[in-house]
Amino acid sequence: MAVQHGIWSILLAIIYLLIVPMGCGLIYRGRMKSPEDVLSAYLAGMVLMCAAFQLVAVPMILLHRSLHLTLWLWHAVLAGGLACRCACLKRKKTDMKDSQQPPSNEMEAVFYESGMKKERPEEMPWKELLLGLIVMVLLLLQCGFYIFGVHIDDDDARYVANAVEAYETDTMYHYHPNTGQEMDYFMGEITKEVASPIMIFYAGISRLTGVHPTIMIHTVWPVIWLCLGYIVLWKLSGVMAGTDLTKRLFFLVICMGLMIWGNTSLRQGPVFILTRLWQGKSLIPAVIAPCFLYLYLRGRRGGWRYYADLLGLSMFACLGSGMGIVLAAFYIALIAILHACQEKNICLLIGGGLCAVPNVCYAVVYVLAWRVILK
Repeated sequence: MAVQHGIWSILLAIIYLLIVPMGCGLIYRGRMKSPEDVLSAYLAGMVLMCAAFQLVAVPMILLHRSLHLTLWLWHAVLAGGLACRCACLKRKKTDMKDSQQPPSNEMEAVFYESGMKKERPEEMPWKELLLGLIVMVLLLLQCGFYIFGVHIDDDDARYVANAVEAYETDTMYHYHPNTGQEMDYFMGEITKEVASPIMIFYAGISRLTGVHPTIMIHTVWPVIWLCLGYIVLWKLSGVMAGTDLTKRLFFLVICMGLMIWGNTSLRQGPVFILTRLWQGKSLIPAVIAPCFLYLYLRGRRGGWRYYADLLGLSMFACLGSGMGIVLAAFYIALIAILHACQEKNICLLIGGGLCAVPNVCYAVVYVLAWRVILK
């Protein structure tokens, strides 16, 4: 029975950590034209899942509801949003099909078919093969830091304890992590997690999969976030180097080398990323800040996807930590100002400002909980 339970937990973990984010991302993006779109879909799907959980979890924590009820509502919000997106895609596909004109003569038909064919890819040169192999080795080495070595420090006494408490009692910040007593209000540093409940997110995924949150936090989630961070860097390399695969791979090799040999201070980003990536404050330099940089550098300006990406990433940052609430608002303001000045369009500034409204709301929630106004 124990073996069967373990296999079932592994399958559920694969579903919620790989298949569900991939499916959410594919539906949100609405296209699958190249292998790189798989990475983009996974990134978009994971951000979407975290943003939806942030939207649901904070009100449920303030209302002192159970974890399983929060998970049900989270699934409902995800399903409703994806259903609306599917309806929009179906309508768009129908409109495109109706507007598509068939070829009027034989010459146009030949031109039409040739334009639909994809060019046969050339063989990958030895430089790209070598760089690709180096990237894989360095990535596996960094993942091995978490899989075969566990970093334990004082932060486990509070952060991990909160996740374990939620996992075992089906409550959210109801018991103090140090003393175990019931809290009449959100005490001490718990106030920070009311507006940024990433530990509850970990506990929820653990409750759905059956894998203990301590295992997930120290072994599984850091690997997920590490790979997600390198997906963002890969997307950034595409913006800077275009289709030059050699330059893109070389960029990743340099980034991985700086990450591994960046242990110059306990407060350096590489140290946090390769030791405590499960913490929300470590997600800022690893995933969120590079992702905001990518949103700024890519060509899209305006449109619903532009604002949806900014809003989703902002919610993801708010889920991570209180630092994410402040920094995400700063990043959005900076991006909106720069894009508005570049395009000479005040609408980009107004739309970007609206995307930072959740940050203001969660900051207010944190202050009210800290002042014991919200109990």
